[in-house]
Formats: sequence, structure tokens, C-alpha cells
Amino acid sequence: MSGAGKHGEGDADWRTNCDTLADVRRNIDRLDDIIAPLLCQRLFFVQQAAKFKPSKEAVVVQSRVEEIVRSVRAVAEKHDMNPDVFERVYRVIIDEFTAEEKKNWDKLHPKP
Repeated sequence: MSGAGKHGEGDADWRTNCDTLADVRRNIDRLDDIIAPLLCQRLFFVQQAAKFKPSKEAVVVQSRVEEIVRSVRAVAEKHDMNPDVFERVYRVIIDEFTAEEKKNWDKLHPKP
């Protein structure tokens, strides 16, 4: 793989130009090996949030969703990536994780 210059001050040199499709796939697989366990951790904490919410309806806090979306959009913009893509991806993550939190809410708050 050929190298590339640093993208931003303080950023790691992650914008490596790949010479082959195999290089691209190795980088994607390497990142998936990092991202998937982090998503597992995120889901673990999302599921815990259910124990602090008074009702199943309280699971979704729209202001918190928008706060997260604003944050990931800012990260995308900082790295010159399309913030709309990040917003769409995170809204799917939030929707799916919220569904899991609701299931967990039912387990933590069984009906008498």
C-alpha cells in the first residue's frame, strides 16, 4: 500500500491509498474487527439504560437521539466525510438498539 499525508492536525495517518482491491478489503476487515466489538459494547450499555427508564415509552428520548446525530455529523465533517451518510447510519443503529432496549425493558420490568 502506498502512504498518504496526514489529514488533519492530530489525526492518525489513516487515509492510506490502497494499491489493490485486496488492500481495500483488508482495511475494511481490520476496521470491522474494531467496529463490531465497539457496537457490542454500545448495545450492552443501551440495554442497561432500560433499568433507569420509568416506562417503555420513555425508552426513546428524542432530544438524546438528536444530540447523538449532531455529534456524529460533526465527526464526519471534521474528517471531510458526508455527514448525511453518518446521520442515516446512526439513525438505523439507534432504531435497532432502541428496539433491543425496549425488549430489555420488558425483562427488567415484568408485569405483575
